[in-house]
Amino acid sequence: MGATQTTELIRRIENLVRIGTVAQVDLDGAMVRVKIEAQDEDDTTLLTNWLRWQSVRAGGVRVWSAPSVGEQCTVLSPGGDLAAGIVMPAIYSDNILPPDTSADTLVVDAAATGGITLRCGDSSLVITNSGIQISAPRIDWNT
Repeated sequence: MGATQTTELIRRIENLVRIGTVAQVDLDGAMVRVKIEAQDEDDTTLLTNWLRWQSVRAGGVRVWSAPSVGEQCTVLSPGGDLAAGIVMPAIYSDNILPPDTSADTLVVDAAATGGITLRCGDSSLVITNSGIQISAPRIDWNT
């Protein structure tokens, strides 16, 4: 194996799993570009092409939660090809801390301008900082 082939093999191995931060988000295309910092003085900072991010669900049940610019993430690249990478968002960092540290509580913290929507057929529950909206063909309120 020649020096060029060895260098290419090392590059591909290093690119199998990379940690970076979301640099740009295309909400309509459900894609992000990730900035990957240089690992040493011989390396260069990279900006990936547009890549899909992994969702919790993307079939009959779908979950939408777009990554944020500055969010730390992992890029998994089959064969070490960053152009074919999949982005796995949601790594807490010094810049973005967890919203809670309780072991037995599920916390979904949407920014003050954001919201949470649960939808099932014609029924929905929408929570924003201005209130809660429930919409359904029938609502049973048990007290």
